[in-house]
Amino acid sequence: MRRGREEIEDLKRIDLIAFLEGLGFSPRWYSGQRAMFSSPLRDEVNPSFYVQRSSDGSWSWKDWGTGESGDIIKFAQTYYGIDFKEALKRLGGSSESLRSSKVECAGNQIPNKTDADTSGWAKEFYGKEVVKMQSHKLEIVRDYFLNMGVKYHLETKCIHVQDRKDGKSYIGIPIPYPLKMRGLELREIGGNSKKTWGKKTLWLLNRDSRRMLITESILDALAGEVVLGEDSITLCSLNGVGNVDQLDALFNQYKPGEVILAIDNDEPGRNATERAFKIALSHSVRVVEFRGHIEANVKDLHKLLRSGQEVRHERVDADRPKYDLSQVWRTPAFLS
Repeated sequence: MRRGREEIEDLKRIDLIAFLEGLGFSPRWYSGQRAMFSSPLRDEVNPSFYVQRSSDGSWSWKDWGTGESGDIIKFAQTYYGIDFKEALKRLGGSSESLRSSKVECAGNQIPNKTDADTSGWAKEFYGKEVVKMQSHKLEIVRDYFLNMGVKYHLETKCIHVQDRKDGKSYIGIPIPYPLKMRGLELREIGGNSKKTWGKKTLWLLNRDSRRMLITESILDALAGEVVLGEDSITLCSLNGVGNVDQLDALFNQYKPGEVILAIDNDEPGRNATERAFKIALSHSVRVVEFRGHIEANVKDLHKLLRSGQEVRHERVDADRPKYDLSQVWRTPAFLS
């Protein structure tokens, strides 16, 4: 009974903002550990669903439109139309044990299905795992990116995944982005293993969509913002040159005014660059080719960043006339 009570208190500490975002609801405003949503329990025009974290670490909500309030367990009961016991199970617990090993590990092994079949599974798995991200797991995620020499952006909402099938630890990156995820890109912590759960698609960190940096890998895109010294440009990764044709739909949706292409310095990368040029031009997008990694004779932007080289570069327009930018982009020496 004591363990059961402890488990209930533990479940009440699940980040309710992250839980709601995992269900597809975006906060209308957000400040620290408080947020206001349009109510997920009813239709409304003016947002009145208030969420906050208390000093004891527990989360609560109040729908000011109806006067209803409660904790995450009460929310799960109301939202799913289930009883208390079922709500505990839905949140990852049980009434008898504190996050049993069966519950903790149940989602960490993907079924043997095709990518198309597993898109729904990956989304469901991610939704469950993101609400269980505690501070120590967030530190693992953050440290992975910092150790790679790039920034970690909280809005990417990456998760830590321990895969029971191969026994390896991964960083899980939702693609194309959390609220519209179709797959989960897994990158091994301390190793080189990579795999995709669900559909392999573009990755996007949307900021100022008027300008986009397009690279081959997610790490290259994150390295690019450091190399370029750009912290507002939208970052896009192809996640493999085979996805280059997906840029057509991307440009149609976001209508950027300029894209900077910095795809890998190898034959597949050069072919993808040519294809990306044609797609961008068909949308009347101004295209700039970044050649810093090519001039430095390294494969990609992440390797350029880690090399610590000072890069003098020329940007090349879509029509391929060169113009002088008279600028030096530097890579920090401490990352070499």
